[in-house]
Amino acid sequence: PEANTSGFTGDFNEAFNDNPGATSVFHTNGTGILATSGVPNGATITFQATSTIQVLNDFNVHTATNALGVTLALTANVDVVVSATIATDGAGAVVLAADANADNVGVVNVTAGGVITGNGPITFSGANVLIAPTATVNAGSGNITFVSPNPASFIAVSEATIIPYSVSNDELDRVTTTGTIIFGSPQMLGDINLIKDHVIDQPTKNFLFVTGGNIATAMAGVDVQQI
Repeated sequence: PEANTSGFTGDFNEAFNDNPGATSVFHTNGTGILATSGVPNGATITFQATSTIQVLNDFNVHTATNALGVTLALTANVDVVVSATIATDGAGAVVLAADANADNVGVVNVTAGGVITGNGPITFSGANVLIAPTATVNAGSGNITFVSPNPASFIAVSEATIIPYSVSNDELDRVTTTGTIIFGSPQMLGDINLIKDHVIDQPTKNFLFVTGGNIATAMAGVDVQQI
């Protein structure tokens, strides 16, 4: 049964300080409080946790809320674990943010299922992001962003033994968009490392690397310009 959901009604935000010390359980199949709270079309629904957030069952946000184009934001101080499929429609985005307190211990771990939007952007934020072989990420024409909540963190592609935050080419095989796959942000101060030839073998995808630090690359055919 659902439990400890009282913070959600009204502002559509189960915040860090709602139901303190308790584990909140929400139904995602259209039979719970998400469906009866009057979530309007185009709204953002937010779930925050001082520990870990787990998505155990398929979470079609339209089905769960009876609203169109709703954005889902999951924010946890520790991990965000997705073991089923999260789906939004229209311009609805998905934000999965682990390690919200930036102590470098929380990861986004997509163990199965995945994240699918109807062209809304997808953001993965954490001390690392893991996408299992059985999972898929598809944003249609929306952008997909990989970023750390700690601006000083480094990000690498296929450098997991060197840098903790690393997204492999195999994981990128499971990431699909006709938009842009973005690593970093304007707030990032750490380096982005692409220091192996052919470290990204994704000829049909668009990439953007953004940091106030350095971008190191030895990849053939990649031109990095300092702006």
